[in-house]
Amino acid sequence: MKRSRVIAGVLAALLLLGAGGGIPAALAAEVPAAASHSTSTSYRVEVTASSLNIRKGVGTGYSVVGSLKRGDTCVIVEERADSRGVSWGYLGDGRGWISLSYCRKLSGGESTEVNYTVEVTAGSLNIRKSASRTASITGWLSKGDKMTITAEQVDSRGVTWGKLKSGAGWVSLDYCRRTDGSDDSTSVNYTATVTAYSLNIRQSASKSAAVTGTLSKGDKVTIVAEQSDSRGVIWGKLKSGGWVSLAYCSKSDSGSGESSTVNYTVRVTAGSLNIRKSASRTAAVTGWLSRGDVVTIVAEQKDSRGVTWGKLKSGAGWVSLEYCSRTDSSGGSGSSSEYTVTITAFSLNIRKSASNTSTVTGWLSRGEKVTIVDEQRDSRGVTWGKLKSGAGWINLDYSRKS
Repeated sequence: MKRSRVIAGVLAALLLLGAGGGIPAALAAEVPAAASHSTSTSYRVEVTASSLNIRKGVGTGYSVVGSLKRGDTCVIVEERADSRGVSWGYLGDGRGWISLSYCRKLSGGESTEVNYTVEVTAGSLNIRKSASRTASITGWLSKGDKMTITAEQVDSRGVTWGKLKSGAGWVSLDYCRRTDGSDDSTSVNYTATVTAYSLNIRQSASKSAAVTGTLSKGDKVTIVAEQSDSRGVIWGKLKSGGWVSLAYCSKSDSGSGESSTVNYTVRVTAGSLNIRKSASRTAAVTGWLSRGDVVTIVAEQKDSRGVTWGKLKSGAGWVSLEYCSRTDSSGGSGSSSEYTVTITAFSLNIRKSASNTSTVTGWLSRGEKVTIVDEQRDSRGVTWGKLKSGAGWINLDYSRKS
């Protein structure tokens, strides 16, 4: 009985460490393997712990690959329970898993002005009074019906709803496809590795499309085209046929290796930030920085996952700029010259200022090329680019340098 109490105490301590501490190697080996059940979902959460580890897998026995701080918000796209029944969430940006015991679910309610057309893909689609599946039904649409969407809103489950221009109400965009724009997909050619435990192959680039097969974690596939659905999720077309959500894949090919010269300072926002030999999370660690440290960045480079890395002026190596905030007063990037980018999202909002809560002043379509004359990083670490046309700012996560 005494031995049982000791073991129970050790497991309880490991559970508490999930919020921010590491696990000694001697104890990590005794953490049971994760359970197999998982649930696909999509919603936003806010971190309530002072520091929350992002881990490589489901459970405190997996290595720490990053961290979040209290107040940070993120999208959860998959839930999975470990062997102790603790719920873990997979981050929408693909960085890893976090314990949901130290998060609170955020409700929807904020809408964004848009202007585009969609076509109904479901046999019958309810129109509801508000952006919620529990709202009263005011009408319905049939498969193939086309309508104009003037606003978007995300509900508490992470589902994106569209407001009809006719004023009839709101529809779930999970059952619609965008019909505006010249291109539905962009040709690409790269290898991706499946990161989810099981990933559906669908007939088209939509989570409501028919399932034609499945892939397992670690499977490598060739992607020959990319397409964004009405929720902004990017899908990849398999060379063998069918589509998969790229939110559950990591690019296996190496990045372009091209870097741009910059000159600005950043402050570390993570509790501890690794300095790596090159611009990759798999590169050797050459040192680390602590929260609040201020360093000068002299070059930027994107890795194969689209993450932007900054080269330290000290020569110590590279750091992920996801865990830094700009500190220079100009608000710009300090780039030596303007540059051109190509839009990779199906539709990208232009906003009045460098913030995703700022007023939408227009939009750009996939494949369009625009000139960036200034950069600014917002409070979440997202880099925005100012358009030379003067129309406003765009999120550079949805573009690539031309």
